[in-house]
Amino acid sequence: MKNRCISVIGLGKLGLPLAAAFASRSFNVIGVDINPEVVDLVNRKIPPIFEPHLREMLSDVVGVKLRATTEMSEITKTDVTIILVPTPTQEDDTFTSKYVLDVCRALGEVLKTKDGYHLVVVSSTVMPGSCSGEIRSELEVASGRVVGETLGLCYCPEFAALGNVINGFLYPDLVMIGSSDPYAYSKLERVYQKFVMNDAPIFTTSLINAELAKMCLNFYVTMKIAFANQLATMCESILGANVDEITGIIGHDSRIGTKYLRGALPAGGSCFPRDIRAITALCGQYNVPATLPLTIRTLNRDALRQLYLKVLKAILDQKADATVGILGIAFKPDTDVMDESTGVFLTKKFDQVVAYDPLAVVGQSVRTAQECVDQSDIVVVTTMCPEFLNLVYRSGQIVIDCWRFLNKEKVERQGASYQAIGIG
Repeated sequence: MKNRCISVIGLGKLGLPLAAAFASRSFNVIGVDINPEVVDLVNRKIPPIFEPHLREMLSDVVGVKLRATTEMSEITKTDVTIILVPTPTQEDDTFTSKYVLDVCRALGEVLKTKDGYHLVVVSSTVMPGSCSGEIRSELEVASGRVVGETLGLCYCPEFAALGNVINGFLYPDLVMIGSSDPYAYSKLERVYQKFVMNDAPIFTTSLINAELAKMCLNFYVTMKIAFANQLATMCESILGANVDEITGIIGHDSRIGTKYLRGALPAGGSCFPRDIRAITALCGQYNVPATLPLTIRTLNRDALRQLYLKVLKAILDQKADATVGILGIAFKPDTDVMDESTGVFLTKKFDQVVAYDPLAVVGQSVRTAQECVDQSDIVVVTTMCPEFLNLVYRSGQIVIDCWRFLNKEKVERQGASYQAIGIG
């Protein structure tokens, strides 16, 4: 690959950190985005999105190894192009490849003017069959090239989690490459061998298996979360039961593992919930019973309802006009993403609400976490933000700790009543 130069199309919450991470590993990177404001900010080393450590990384690499542009023609200076644009959920719960296809159409036109081989890598989450079907077709028609000859096509989704994206890119558990042909795979394998900073295994498979594996990984993780949440609900009904002690034991069995076995709130964010809906839709397309994904969706709704009822009971125990304070509006710490957020869910369920999150803002937001506590009769802690650990509560308050994150004794010494999900 000439001068280790790649292009990344789509400078959003994953695309920009990926471009910056490649640049930090001495790749020359051209970032392409249709939004001129995003491009301008990136070239001025100002992140248009929030992600921990991104600002520092942009400061190091922009103008040295990374530059942004709105001009698709710039990709002719590279031999590998990674597409990482949104694939929104449609009314039928499947993902649309509309924006990926728009990129392929424009990319194909540009490739008509370029000599030599070019590798196109789709990293956006797509429905199984998309890469070998409509995406390949669009690329071939627009470029006048044939995949497997002067054009390569790979599907290489990223598994990094928001709030830890850069570390997830550089130190992944695995790299998965679905490829159109062996040459395309070998070319991308060399890229990732130089990119990742650990000894993550690199798996090769077909395009369809890679697409399925991406969705199924999130399917399994969401199932594990739902299982832990069901266990937490059981523990609340059994005197002396503690979900943390149980998951701490069973998680050390190598068949289970401790990750995502916390037992608290339903999976949120822009990936897990929508992937479960898409898996359900995929089952419907192939007339396969969707028993498990439908059960997970039911368990997620039940977990939210259980929390709602817990808060409602606290209001009844307090007073009818009690103010509910919500600590945590983003779906998790270290991100401003509010998709499928439990905190947002609660703001819509009660009339008297104040809320705080270090990064996310809603209409009921106040300036500080302590201000949120001071204005509340009932405090619900929905994310494990470190700044929530040292707040001052008052006598008579009810504190509902969804993650069993706070120091129970400290809260009670201040006169508040402490409640937690998952403890009987």
